[in-house]
Amino acid sequence: MDDSPDAPDRSTPAYGPGSTDSPRSAPAPHEEAARVPAPPEPEPRTWRPTRVVAWSAGVLAVLIGTAVVWQAVQGSSTDVRSLPAVVSQGPSLPPEAAALRPEVTALLRAVERVDGVAATHVADGEPSLGATGIVVDLATPLPGPVESQAVAHEALAVVQADDVYRGPVTFEATMPGSGADIVVTYVLAADGTGTYASLGDDPVSDAVVLIAGAHPVGRVTHVGLTPDRGAVLVSEPGTLRSAADEARRLHLPAGSFRVADGPGEWIASHRDDAEKAVPPDAGLAMIEQVAVIEDVTTAIYVPDSHKNSGLPYFEVIIQADPVPVAELLDTVGYADQLGYPVRYKVWGIGETGETSLTGWVSGRTADGAGGGDGAADGVAGVAACTSDVVRLELPWTDAATGQRYLGVRATNRSDGPCALGRRPEISFLAADGSAPDILLEPVGEAGEPVVLRPGESADSMIQWGAGSTAGGAVLTTAVLVTLPGDDEPVRLPVTDIEGIAEGIDLLHGAKARLEPWSSATDREADVD
Repeated sequence: MDDSPDAPDRSTPAYGPGSTDSPRSAPAPHEEAARVPAPPEPEPRTWRPTRVVAWSAGVLAVLIGTAVVWQAVQGSSTDVRSLPAVVSQGPSLPPEAAALRPEVTALLRAVERVDGVAATHVADGEPSLGATGIVVDLATPLPGPVESQAVAHEALAVVQADDVYRGPVTFEATMPGSGADIVVTYVLAADGTGTYASLGDDPVSDAVVLIAGAHPVGRVTHVGLTPDRGAVLVSEPGTLRSAADEARRLHLPAGSFRVADGPGEWIASHRDDAEKAVPPDAGLAMIEQVAVIEDVTTAIYVPDSHKNSGLPYFEVIIQADPVPVAELLDTVGYADQLGYPVRYKVWGIGETGETSLTGWVSGRTADGAGGGDGAADGVAGVAACTSDVVRLELPWTDAATGQRYLGVRATNRSDGPCALGRRPEISFLAADGSAPDILLEPVGEAGEPVVLRPGESADSMIQWGAGSTAGGAVLTTAVLVTLPGDDEPVRLPVTDIEGIAEGIDLLHGAKARLEPWSSATDREADVD
């Protein structure tokens, strides 16, 4: 993804296709799972937004410095899919509030005089939070992203000029014809300037653009933003990456993405250094691929899960046999693209009860271990090389005049010799978990089987013509190398090589050339 995306066009009206159902009324995606034997509680949710409101001058001191409107929920929770909640609309000002809080009443009336504001009201926060604040309903249809942001700025200026109120201010709007909505909260900045701050420079404008505006994603149904976090709701798994792409264009660090009426969800990280980051495409692609599998009811990715010692964790619930999903996660290349290990757990819920399978996405374990199929030419009296004694790696890559080159190296780490064979046995895996059909043509003269002495290395090389990546081609993310004494292939992620971020353009249907193993002894003989 380009680190310097083109500036988004914020000038067009804020209309566009979207879900016909409001996220307020959509059933929780996990309700279907509740009708079968209950799986273990998924990853505890973090940060539940709530509307905010102001009360009397006697409690206004409590509001000073309030900067958090989403609740950090610790411990177990059976609701694993909650995102920014949309509180039901209430009257502009309850009669008792008008009688007890004349100062707030006057402020709300002043805000309502801003052109583009439909109404203002106050509402209680959740008792556990004790959060209150002013809610400003923007007039719809909205004139456009820039104009909507201007209305918010003008309303904030009125609040900022008030001598009493210093609490949060939330702006809300529902898109006509779609039911999609935005909820954007500002709080008083901590720098003591008396100004209001939120997530991003123009959060109202960004939310309007993201939900239906200048670049109509079309299936985003809710955008919730607070100074700490951003969350996006979409109508189907295939929209997750599109919404994330638009968030990046807007430089809007929305860290939580969820399918409104489906199983897919990426939970924002808890860590301060990662909580304000748009999820990477590779992680969202993994969610998209699993979420559309029949009978999958839950697919949740948590970047720093306590279930995996603070490491990434992917949990899937399927109302069927979990084996096919586990096998898919074993082979997909998304963890290789992400560049770090992701532990998974797949729960299967069927007629016979519950079963679960655990493993590592892409086979990329926390200690970097892999596994390896096949055999090579043996040498009498010399044990075959295995992954227990030989380290395999992809030490380098190169390119020139439309050609690509990838080095493969085997190093004997044991205290005895082992037989490596004449030529490496190699296959490939693509990012979507498929095995691309690549014709490997052996080149070069393969002499006697290579025997690796202790500490010695042997090299081979793969060469191919540059492939076209236009049209969303699926890149190759891993090379599988079989050692003579192993029953499983050793997986070597190409994204571990410096300079390769997502994969290599050795694509389905391509032809590659494979050189034989060449040991240090062979290379010395060639020099002589």
